[in-house]
Amino acid sequence: MSILPRPSSPKVALRDLVTFFRTRARHQIGFAFLSAAIPLFFVALFYLDAVPMEYRPPKIVYVQKLDPNRTDAQIIAQQKIDAKQRAADEAERQKILEANRRPFKEMEKKLDAWGL
Repeated sequence: MSILPRPSSPKVALRDLVTFFRTRARHQIGFAFLSAAIPLFFVALFYLDAVPMEYRPPKIVYVQKLDPNRTDAQIIAQQKIDAKQRAADEAERQKILEANRRPFKEMEKKLDAWGL
């Protein structure tokens, strides 16, 4: 003999649940729904926040084998070329960061409008 008998059908389980809620006070039912709604709210927020991000392949950086007998002029010329590439990479990185910050700025404006 089991302590908690199993319901024989979903109808019986639903009827048992309704009977259970009818025997409770109104404030107990309110707190029961509130205690279920709060975690569901946070789970829903995590679900909505899980936006799939676009795939970017890893950036592989190869090390150059440099001639140890280079002149200073060659080194300076190579640094100028590298500086242009670094500036382009930094501009792209700033563009991506700004795109990531945009939704947060919009949310902050909405919260400011509400006075929060």
